[in-house]
Amino acid sequence: RDSLLIVTPANRRIDAWRVTLLPPPTSSPATLAAPANLTFTKGQLSWSAVEGATAYRVTPVLVKPAAGYVDTELYPHATIQTRDPTPKLDLSKQLLIGGTYVFEVAAIDREGRVSAGARTVETVNGPH
Repeated sequence: RDSLLIVTPANRRIDAWRVTLLPPPTSSPATLAAPANLTFTKGQLSWSAVEGATAYRVTPVLVKPAAGYVDTELYPHATIQTRDPTPKLDLSKQLLIGGTYVFEVAAIDREGRVSAGARTVETVNGPH
């Protein structure tokens, strides 16, 4: 009832993800700090750990597709929620090589409250 399977050939490969639909989170930017020091290198997104965070939400946003991908539409990816408090995420197999992205990251605490989001500068996803 609360999940679905998404299948897409968006990056010239067939990928599938199971998505769970949850109620909107309670926002509490005053009590939970936003992630900082976001960097994206060789498909690895990392940031500084946030005290009290038990997970993170990451949203990759395609700003400009790679050359030759004229049919690619510019939409944010589905939000990815980490399963642990480790401040990094491997996106090397999910993103379009040569595409320009920004990443939005928010911290989540034990009660499900979500911090304000932090955003990276635009970066090109190069070959790994």
